[in-house]
Amino acid sequence: MKNIFILLFVLISHTFSQEIQVDLNKAITLALKNNRLNTISKLNLQLADFQYKQALSANYPTLDLILYANRDNKDIIYQQRGNFVLSSEFTKTLALASTLSISNLTERSAQQAYINSLPTSAFENQTINANMNTIARGRDTVRGQLQLNYPIYTGGKISALIEQARLNKLIKKENIVRDENSVIFDVKKYFYGYILTDELYTLLSEIYGNMQFSRDLTKDFLENGTDLKIKQTDYLNIKLLTSLLKSSLNKLYLNKELIKNAISNV
Repeated sequence: MKNIFILLFVLISHTFSQEIQVDLNKAITLALKNNRLNTISKLNLQLADFQYKQALSANYPTLDLILYANRDNKDIIYQQRGNFVLSSEFTKTLALASTLSISNLTERSAQQAYINSLPTSAFENQTINANMNTIARGRDTVRGQLQLNYPIYTGGKISALIEQARLNKLIKKENIVRDENSVIFDVKKYFYGYILTDELYTLLSEIYGNMQFSRDLTKDFLENGTDLKIKQTDYLNIKLLTSLLKSSLNKLYLNKELIKNAISNV
């Protein structure tokens, strides 16, 4: 009979411990999921990972495309004003050059011989108008530029940035582990604190109920008389003790609710 009682006690204790473990695991899982610090730590890790990739990209060349576009109110005009003065010698040369258009060789040779026989003074200086307006640039201007940049030597700057980004990433990982361990520790502390407080509350509730019964019974004996030698001080003592138990019971209840709220806010 004794062995059966021990076995039953072990089974009940094992079942109760498994139930607590399951509830504790759920509490830890929910706390890790809802914990803001843990969420921020994971976002910081993602940011550190992107920074590390950005630092690694400094080892590779970059291709930059620059496009510039501009639109003016009007076209830019190049203006030239003046005259070209042609000397008599140059005029005679132009006259000889004009004979090249004559297809008949005999006629062309005769014409050239005649011009050559004339003195230079026979040809007057000529003036050509040099006034002109030329569009130097239109009102719309588009310019493109393609640049290829490759780091040849930076004095260790790139390698230092990469190492900083790598160490920052490791620090963020450690922060996540530390935050998770801190959350798990807090959940376990509050969880087992709640169980202990709840057990104390239940036990004290039973004691308080018994003390209420004893108080009422003592009062009845004191008022109606009995063979028991009950004094007024006995009733006052048990009444005081009952009040103290009630105060402690209320305090335990408040502590239990505070711990419950603490678990939900971890």
